[in-house]
Amino acid sequence: MCKWYDGFTFDNKNELFNPWSITCYLQWSRLKPYWANSSSNSLVGELIRQGGNGLKTDFEKLLAGDSVRRQVNEFVSYRTLRYDSNAVWSLLLATGYLRVAGHDDN
Repeated sequence: MCKWYDGFTFDNKNELFNPWSITCYLQWSRLKPYWANSSSNSLVGELIRQGGNGLKTDFEKLLAGDSVRRQVNEFVSYRTLRYDSNAVWSLLLATGYLRVAGHDDN
């Protein structure tokens, strides 16, 4: 379950998982991306469409199975998303679309 849901680590000790996914897993005993159907993806889509060429190039790399290295802000706010071009990475990480690759990952 931990590997499938790939929790967030903020202090290098404790992992935090999406409570909706964990609750659904405990109820139905099936690993599925429950969170994926729990909200609209319109904000993420809008930010990606409005992003510059660098963002689109990064997404092409991700879709090809490569990785990108970007700085994220754990305290990103909704209003920051409109003027900080790097904020989209923080949103994608916080909402579970992306994960942080550890030093053991390839």
